[in-house]
Amino acid sequence: TGIDVVTSRKNGEDGYFLLTMTAGPELDTETGGMDYVFLMDISGSMSAQGKLVQSVSTVQSFLDALGERDRFEVVTFSSVPDLHFGTMTEVNDASKKSARDYLASQKARGGTVLRPALQTAYKYRDSDRPLNVVLLSDGMTEFGEQTELVRLIEQAPDGVRVFCVGIGNEVNRPLLKQLAEGAGGLAAFVSQEDDFERQAQLFRRKLMRPAAAEVKIDLADAEIYDVTPRELPDLFYGAPLRIYGRYRKPGAAKVTVSATIQGQPMQQSVDVVLPELNDDN
Repeated sequence: TGIDVVTSRKNGEDGYFLLTMTAGPELDTETGGMDYVFLMDISGSMSAQGKLVQSVSTVQSFLDALGERDRFEVVTFSSVPDLHFGTMTEVNDASKKSARDYLASQKARGGTVLRPALQTAYKYRDSDRPLNVVLLSDGMTEFGEQTELVRLIEQAPDGVRVFCVGIGNEVNRPLLKQLAEGAGGLAAFVSQEDDFERQAQLFRRKLMRPAAAEVKIDLADAEIYDVTPRELPDLFYGAPLRIYGRYRKPGAAKVTVSATIQGQPMQQSVDVVLPELNDDN
């Protein structure tokens, strides 16, 4: 794991630091096949600004990026989830064509109720394989359901990550970001101007490599405080993790990173110097 520290400290004041972590060789190896459930929102709000067309194009790009060892399911929902295959299905030309035809037949209608769709996706968890739930939605659900969704995300089974793809320019970014990060995943947002195929390939590249979970940072001897975020998200390949904070004590310090990768503990330390005076940044 790569660690970079940028600092700023004016005379007579406590310093500021920005610590950036990037995935190293331990996260650069693709895992075996994975399972995917694509949850596509087809509620009435998805008819605006071509959101449903964007969503269908994005799922199709994901399908093109799947590997031959992967399995997948496609679920559409408004208030009630509709399962296309009803089981995890191997990736091949026939299954991808079937999914494309199913997606192309969808029409936007009804209200948005996310909870039953997420609960359905959880049931696809196979104890031998990680499950990636990819939610494509504008997040325009009723406010009363949002609390239930956050609680449901916190109860996600082991081995399940939820990734949210916000569709369109009018999207509930805070909710989708909270859902993804709460379930150890990532959030991305696409609009009509985006390259769907490129977005899908970049997203899948992150999903196909192991993530560093339970990440903890210790900056010994520096007396750090006001660290943000307080709870660190998982570290994914191609998605740097940034930590901001302040330090009271300049001088030599040791940064120690600990995490688990595929259930195995990982720890790495690097020596840094926090300057007594540095007002360049």
